[in-house]
Amino acid sequence: PYAATPDNREARGLDVVELNGAHVPALSSERGPFASLFTGMAGPGCNVAVSRDGKQLYLPAPGGIMAFNTAGGVITPLVAPFEKGGIGANPAFTTAASLAVSTDGKRLFFVGVVEAPNKPVLSAIFQVRLPERTGAKVFFGDPKAPGSDQAHLGANPGGVASDGRGSLLVADTANNRVVILDEADGKFRGELKIEKPILVGAAAGSGAIYVASPHKVGLRLAKLAAPAAGAGAGPIAWADAKPAGEVLVPTRTDITQAMAVDASTDPSGSAPSASSG
Repeated sequence: PYAATPDNREARGLDVVELNGAHVPALSSERGPFASLFTGMAGPGCNVAVSRDGKQLYLPAPGGIMAFNTAGGVITPLVAPFEKGGIGANPAFTTAASLAVSTDGKRLFFVGVVEAPNKPVLSAIFQVRLPERTGAKVFFGDPKAPGSDQAHLGANPGGVASDGRGSLLVADTANNRVVILDEADGKFRGELKIEKPILVGAAAGSGAIYVASPHKVGLRLAKLAAPAAGAGAGPIAWADAKPAGEVLVPTRTDITQAMAVDASTDPSGSAPSASSG
């Protein structure tokens, strides 16, 4: 993330060189703090979450949450480590880690955490305070006890997304459902039955939800819409969500998938974008 300013003055903390007229990263060692960005050590395919003020970019990092200024430059500290004892002694993110900023912009939710390398994925959603990136704690679920009721998630939960209206969506892959949680207190609001969801996204304006699931050709991208959704800041009536369409996305199945919903170009919020890498 390099600055758009001509002299690159905002790129503080980054080793930058000019190559063919463009600013590019200069890494002296793959063991340095930026190695995870360029070699996939933090988990290839991990999604990112941008704070509501548009100035910070959060990324999974070994042992904590990494942040950059989206205009270029490092936010101090580069990595805010988890407090001792918060999530194991040596926590790390998996390749399917997912992050989402709360509607009020004061918390970051994340999933896809292991207590240490080669350990099982914790079956819970975690949260930290923003912008501090501190106070890591369980938001929903039991980290070591998967389940299928209104207080648990199955093993290896998938992506998370905020609907922009106070609800957090969670792809509960093992239980064939998307769980809807209240962002304020983590209470169970409902669920949508969908076969093996792995990625989820939402458009706050229209109340549309997008869910990606495995398919024999690659991915199945489904759109659901809640008829009760409309203008205003109130919660969406997810219980009334109905299928609104789907598309098959041919892609390789041996690589990690990521998805983003871009509602900025359509007032109805109906402009989804799925990408893999």
